[in-house]
Amino acid sequence: MTTIKKVLGLVWCTFLFLITDRCASGFSGLSNFNTGKSTRSLSTVASTSPLTRLNGISGWRDADYLIANNDDLVQYSDNISTTISTTRQIHTIIVPSDQVTLQGEKKYFQFHSRDELQLFQQAIDCNHGIFGLGFIIREEDGDDVMMNTIQLMEITEYNMNLGVDFGIFCTAQTVGRASVRTILDKEDDHDTTTTFPDDESSSTENRSLTVTCECEEQFDDQETYYSLEDANKMARDVVDLIGNVSDIEQSVSLKSLTNNYDSGNDDDDDDDDDNDEECEETRQGRFHQAYRAAIDSDSQGYIYDSSSGEEKPLLSWKQMNAISWAAFSSHSTLAIDETYRLHAMDMGTITSRLKLASYWHADAILDAEETSKLI
Repeated sequence: MTTIKKVLGLVWCTFLFLITDRCASGFSGLSNFNTGKSTRSLSTVASTSPLTRLNGISGWRDADYLIANNDDLVQYSDNISTTISTTRQIHTIIVPSDQVTLQGEKKYFQFHSRDELQLFQQAIDCNHGIFGLGFIIREEDGDDVMMNTIQLMEITEYNMNLGVDFGIFCTAQTVGRASVRTILDKEDDHDTTTTFPDDESSSTENRSLTVTCECEEQFDDQETYYSLEDANKMARDVVDLIGNVSDIEQSVSLKSLTNNYDSGNDDDDDDDDDNDEECEETRQGRFHQAYRAAIDSDSQGYIYDSSSGEEKPLLSWKQMNAISWAAFSSHSTLAIDETYRLHAMDMGTITSRLKLASYWHADAILDAEETSKLI
């Protein structure tokens, strides 16, 4: 009986060693993977260990820490440290700035190149489904510069059963931001060189590159100048402005459809049906959808005093934060608003984003009114 227990104990220790070594060895499951034609199944390439639990952004934050017996938060490391660092290493995919995403928005990826598959494996096996999304901005002199702020993406769905030629299809949602401290060299992160993929079919909508960043999660700064009541007024003004822009745009669309009908341009019934479907999706509708996504994906902590003498219930900071993000997600083609979206992503307070949204939508109303006069 004792011999059996010893054998079982040896097997269990060997199993734990193999699981632990998997993350530490730098994606051993991908080390021999060929992104060309192969009979090897992708399911064996990106399989996760039995101990992997995808807890999303919360799990990624807590991955390097544990709670000691005295309820103090200590760093989970072989090296004893009296300080807690919030710096993390995270694999990041870099895309053009017109593909910027904001809080709660989802983005679809096709991971095909070796670097992209390694990024996916690292996210699943070691980072609770979290990876970084960075953006390249082209300056006036023609130089390409990476933004210091990156988005934290959480994998929500993925499909690995389409074969090696297609790679991995993945859906990820924006759940936070981080500030890049350092971009690690190949020697630092034991990763392959950071270059654009050779084949035109890889990556997302456009060709992309992957890097490993040392970053620190970025939260909104505490509001010190504006009160909760001031922020509420800003938020409600933004909601009203979006509603007004939406109403004018709907009116313009109806005028355009009426003019086409009066001109006899209604030969194709299918085209009319498509136009009717487009009219049903309004700016206000897209704003409400983005608001729900932003508030559901927000995991920042807020201090909120519910006691107020106001007759009208005040919006919470979490609600106003969702409004400040959703205000920049109301256009049917988000890339058109690239400049405003990039500015919003880089702002450090809720009220700053609300003020920018207010100024921007006030101009949008004027533009919509001018368009209406021309029809």
